Amino acid sequence: MNLLQDFRHGYRALLKKPAFALTAILTLALGIGANVAVFSIVNALILRPYPFPELDRLVLLRARGPNAVSEVRIAPADFLDLQRDSSVFQGLAAIRGNESNLTGTGEAETVVTATVSPNFFDLVGVPPYLGRTFAAEEGESGRDGVLVLNYGFWQRRFSGDANLLGHNLEVDGRKLTVIGIMPKDFRYPEATDVWMPLVLTPELKAERNAQAVPPPAFRVMAKLRPEISFGRAEAEVKTFAERLEQQFPDTHRGRSLGLILLRKGQYAFSAPLFLTLQVAALFVLLLATANLFNLLFARLIDRQKEMAVRTALGAGKSRLMQLFLGETLSLALIAGTIAIVASLSVVTMIRTGIPQDYTKWIAGWELIRLDSRVIVFAIMLTIAIGFLFALVAAWHSGATDLNRVLKEGSRGSASRRGFFRSALVTAQVVFAAVLLAGAALMVQGFFRLANVYK
Repeated sequence: MNLLQDFRHGYRALLKKPAFALTAILTLALGIGANVAVFSIVNALILRPYPFPELDRLVLLRARGPNAVSEVRIAPADFLDLQRDSSVFQGLAAIRGNESNLTGTGEAETVVTATVSPNFFDLVGVPPYLGRTFAAEEGESGRDGVLVLNYGFWQRRFSGDANLLGHNLEVDGRKLTVIGIMPKDFRYPEATDVWMPLVLTPELKAERNAQAVPPPAFRVMAKLRPEISFGRAEAEVKTFAERLEQQFPDTHRGRSLGLILLRKGQYAFSAPLFLTLQVAALFVLLLATANLFNLLFARLIDRQKEMAVRTALGAGKSRLMQLFLGETLSLALIAGTIAIVASLSVVTMIRTGIPQDYTKWIAGWELIRLDSRVIVFAIMLTIAIGFLFALVAAWHSGATDLNRVLKEGSRGSASRRGFFRSALVTAQVVFAAVLLAGAALMVQGFFRLANVYK
């Protein structure tokens, strides 16, 4: 009951000081909003870049060594052996990306295609939005005349026409039947417009050279069995690679195999950039907090006599803490609400403001939004800041000499206020310098990332 009264008191106190309240709320809203917006990006691109169930069981095979031109290229015969002999994977799927010419309706267009094992969609666990995905027999030559479309491509090229299912399109001169449309958020490999079933010809099934021309090698995705740890699975594929090296020294000498979690596939590019952005946002929050501390301390010094009287009347540190908590949480919750509402527009602007030619290659970009995880982050951040301010204010009031405060005139209060402000301004200058340096590195990193994905 006392806490509810303190909340009402806190709101009334803010209304009595509208200039202070508006400045403090906007300052804190800026810091919280920047962090909410950036965490939305980090959440989508780094923590969960793919909307797949059981994402942490999906891995990619990586080849290493002098004969491994690409880390993700696995020879077809090696893939088939691992698919047959492995005891740690629930399933494996081969993936090969390409660009193709699409005709058959409207103007010809170059599209990004992916030929995948028929079990690919079952492996990632994502059902189609419309129609169906590939059947096992459609991975056989002569029965592979089907394709599945990306939702965004279907909307853009065919205006979301559901009657397209069962119709033929021409891909590189081959007539293929549209059998399914994937959900809006599904895009793997990145930027894919069209999926087609992969057919392993007898020549491919016998190929051990991942660097043959034209390149026969695949990207291989696997799903760990529920009871299998990542370490055990990686140990098995290393043993498998050692066996291949002994059996096929001409193509596998010095070549090893490893695993990487699918969600970490783009870490080398996205993590440094967007974690730097998150650090920059934290500096913005620190600057906002320093500004707010400056305002609160100035107000606290003006209220020292009030606090001294309350203490003299029997209010202990816990009661002062509760009083300050009602005031600072009121301020923080208003600022947090404004920050969350503003972040909805900011996040949308971030997601749509960069040309799709860049962002379509970044896994998770279309998933940037204020989801439940981001909202929880914003609420926790807001409450933590409110508690921090209340704790510092209660500590400062409890450490004050009551007799000295009651006897002291306004000159002493002004002197202490000037000291605190000078210290906080110095800290703000230091944080601002670091923030500017971090922002410059962030911008430089983004342009490097953009050049990589051109």
